[in-house]
Amino acid sequence: VDHPFMFVIYNSKNNLILFMGRVDEL
Repeated sequence: VDHPFMFVIYNSKNNLILFMGRVDEL
């Protein structure tokens, strides 16, 4: 079963990093 996930990370420079992917191991 594919579980879509999204990570939103803010660094110290106030920049927004968006990471999207899929987890097949779960």
